[in-house]
Amino acid sequence: TFSGGTSAQIGAEDFNNLTVNKTSSTMTLGGNVNVVGTGSVAGGTLEVSTRTLDVDNNLTIEGGTLSMTGSGGQITMASGKTFSMTSGNFNASDVATAPVVTSDSPGTNFYTASFTGGTLDVDELDFRSFSRAGVAMNGVTVTDFDKVTFASLQSGTTTTDYILDATALTATFDLMTFPDQGSWGTFGQDVNIRANTSGTV
Repeated sequence: TFSGGTSAQIGAEDFNNLTVNKTSSTMTLGGNVNVVGTGSVAGGTLEVSTRTLDVDNNLTIEGGTLSMTGSGGQITMASGKTFSMTSGNFNASDVATAPVVTSDSPGTNFYTASFTGGTLDVDELDFRSFSRAGVAMNGVTVTDFDKVTFASLQSGTTTTDYILDATALTATFDLMTFPDQGSWGTFGQDVNIRANTSGTV
């Protein structure tokens, strides 16, 4: 656990579990980091920068900020695990090489993505290889969610599979790139975005 008020770098290391629970300071990856267990951002900021954060279990933003401002930064999730935010912030910048969130074997292994609280401030992101359940958005505040490219997704099989499933959300998404018709899901059943219950997307 990284706590306290001093900003610092995390070198290229392996962790059993990784928790960032700072007051208002930043922990920045200075090398590629592998987390065998769970990752948690509970306070302060975890900055991926230009490095890779590889998580073998669940990764949760629950009060702090997970930031991807460096060109080519990447988060890699293990198959069947969950990348989620319940509170806090997820930030990704528009940089030379877009930040990436993907699985450990894109197009073969798939993880779950869920934002049920907190704030999304995404200017550019390659969002790859999540499950056919799609990205669940319910209770999250969207400042920006733009220039997002979806690729290597688990194929949808029914009309209840979505790439983005937004519940009671009103937001504008700009410059989104979805898979070609028929390359995700069964032709005629492909649903890119659902505005569920209420709201306007």
